[in-house]
Amino acid sequence: MRRLNLLNITLSDFSDNVNYTAKYRLVADGPPEAPRDLFVSHVTYDAALLSWTSGYDMGSRQYFFVMEGIGGGKFIQMSDRINDTSSSHGINATFTYQMQGLYSDTLYNISVVALNDKGSVMAPPVSFRTKGKFILNCRNMLLYHKTHTDGHENYYYILVGLVGAFLPLFVVAWILKRRRDRRSNESVRLLHKQLTSEG
Repeated sequence: MRRLNLLNITLSDFSDNVNYTAKYRLVADGPPEAPRDLFVSHVTYDAALLSWTSGYDMGSRQYFFVMEGIGGGKFIQMSDRINDTSSSHGINATFTYQMQGLYSDTLYNISVVALNDKGSVMAPPVSFRTKGKFILNCRNMLLYHKTHTDGHENYYYILVGLVGAFLPLFVVAWILKRRRDRRSNESVRLLHKQLTSEG
């Protein structure tokens, strides 16, 4: 809430028999109102859609940055500058930002900061987790799960996934080999029997 202060007005400024009319122009001043209603949707393993509602820009055109929390109450800039192009000075305007290049199965804390010529204000952050993604690495013949922790990629190798992926191939190959061996043995027995009978 903003207060209006009228300073340096005393009773000596007025007379009992004279009416005075004063005109004042109220001008908003200060940083914009904080963005609100942050919401994350359409979450995949590497992307998500962020939306929010802006507040009054206090008469000074505002703009936004999407921020990513990195722990310890610190945030880094995720997006480029997003300008408020609304005709309502930001009042109840809706904005969206597509977050891309995220790491799979990773918890994110996201906020939006609004700025104008007078200052800045940040919205309370929201949290979400990206979906997991399993990738078959043919070069290393391993199935791994790609995640992201403290700015580094970590690969958790899952041997169970490898067995599950290739076990059917081994079983089929073993069955085919057994059939070939069985046919070969049968051919040898028939040939031996024929040679014995002829002798």
